[in-house]
Amino acid sequence: MIARLLPHVDYFLPSVEEARLLSGLTDTQDVARFMLDRGVGCCILTLGEHGAYYHHADGTRFHIPAFEVDVVCTCGCGDAFNAGFAAGLHRGLDAESAVTLAQATSALNATGLGSQAGVVSFEHTMDFARRTRKKTNTLAA
Repeated sequence: MIARLLPHVDYFLPSVEEARLLSGLTDTQDVARFMLDRGVGCCILTLGEHGAYYHHADGTRFHIPAFEVDVVCTCGCGDAFNAGFAAGLHRGLDAESAVTLAQATSALNATGLGSQAGVVSFEHTMDFARRTRKKTNTLAA
């Protein structure tokens, strides 16, 4: 049933576990390519504590590492990631910054008890992303 919808999907954001089940493949890049070959415009796989993998039909691909936080509860982290990515797109962020925002939103979500407990505002999340990425000397939002 899902295969018929994929050609109409601009951004497909499953967990890597979900995408592996759908594709029957295990390698992250192969899984993303499988989705792109079926018409998805862009596949973003969430990788839990390993971050997220972005693969666009135009060939753009990258990995954004997860933020290191003291995890309290992971309920809603996937939904928080999706919301952060959508907010980034809506605000005109480039792809890497939007995925970084998504990772930051998910990480902050995990710092509180219950879904979205650690997410305060867009500005707070962007500041968290900037400060934390600077400290770890990786991609800045």
